[in-house]
Amino acid sequence: MMSAVAEDLEAELSCAVCLDVYKDPRLLTCGHNFCHTCLLRVWENQDANLQRYSCPECRTVFEDYPATQRNIKLSNIIERIQATFPEGLKTEVCANHGKPWEFFCKEHKTCLCRSCLEEHKTHQYQLLEDAKAASSRLASDRAKLREQVIQLFNGIQETLNVEKETVLALVDNEKETSLTLLETVIGQLKRHGQAAVRNLSKGICEKLRQEKSTLMEPPRLIQQKTVSSTTLKPSVLPKPIRSLTLKPSTHFTLDPNTAHCNISISDDLLSAQWVASPLPHPAHPERFRLHPQVLCGQGLSRGEHTWQVEVGGTRRWEVGVTCKSRDQAWVDSCISWALRWDGRRLQVFEGHKRYSNPKLSTIKQAPALIQVHLDCGQKTLSFLTAEEGLLHRLSINASGPVFPGFYLEESFVKIRKQEIIQKPIIT
Repeated sequence: MMSAVAEDLEAELSCAVCLDVYKDPRLLTCGHNFCHTCLLRVWENQDANLQRYSCPECRTVFEDYPATQRNIKLSNIIERIQATFPEGLKTEVCANHGKPWEFFCKEHKTCLCRSCLEEHKTHQYQLLEDAKAASSRLASDRAKLREQVIQLFNGIQETLNVEKETVLALVDNEKETSLTLLETVIGQLKRHGQAAVRNLSKGICEKLRQEKSTLMEPPRLIQQKTVSSTTLKPSVLPKPIRSLTLKPSTHFTLDPNTAHCNISISDDLLSAQWVASPLPHPAHPERFRLHPQVLCGQGLSRGEHTWQVEVGGTRRWEVGVTCKSRDQAWVDSCISWALRWDGRRLQVFEGHKRYSNPKLSTIKQAPALIQVHLDCGQKTLSFLTAEEGLLHRLSINASGPVFPGFYLEESFVKIRKQEIIQKPIIT
């Protein structure tokens, strides 16, 4: 059986393109490493006419063909670890059955041998080689998309610069024009210009979301509704949800007026899920515009409140709380305080500030049931699971009532009618 240490080392020493342990690792100036052959394959698939190349992981663009450097120290580390764990770092061999991996389960994002396949035969799966090829194609396609978006916005910027010079020349020439009239024109430019940019950005994002499923969908052997994933990271089957002591708490329901156009709300207002095609939600000043998010309708400012939600999906979800500011800027912002699963790990965020702890670092599988405990008096927000207990506790400084909220990307959430597992022990 592969040790936990070997599994962690294997995850850290895996190429982001082929998802195997590095072979002849090459270091880019942005700090990321890749197999030499993987880099060559990705760059060969990028548009040669653009004469631009990018990092497959962070998308840093290089104007000239990057001169890669062999990472000698990383190569030596891999050789030493392979000698220490001769079985653990043979990434093509199943640790449970000792057989070669031949398939990839999309639902649980894990590699399978023929023995493992019996437990996953009802899931959506594909040949391992097809999954690896799809991952490589996806990295190349994403780089092409990034270049197209950069070119588009560069063109927009050039157009705006031309228009700016035209308007400035008009202001300079019309010396007799009253200051009030000029201020009116400038105000109109501000309003219409910002609205045009927002609408254009929203249209591009919606178009990319519509195309995402086609772009990301690799060849498959079984047709199911599960959204595909190209992450080839081994994992284990989900643990059963454990029932814990419940007692009454605040009854929460989702607010449809806040739901992003890619979020579908159930009739009972207790469930939400991400959908690929934008929905015709009516316009509302509190509707999220940039991020696939939705809030509950109940704002909390006093007392203690605990709620329980079921979460799942193949990509990213967040559970947390946020404030509504008077200037409505919050509709373009992420949830203020949140627990995030990004497909690989759990993290806690306060705005853009990221938190982690040893317990979060050991969780390699997304929990299916989350409890959130808000203590308005102590100004704390806690996240718990039945299996792990307290995951993390945040100190929050809210300027007004906070609303439970969710971020859903190829994911879903369901609010339980009885929301409390037991009040977390304050440590």
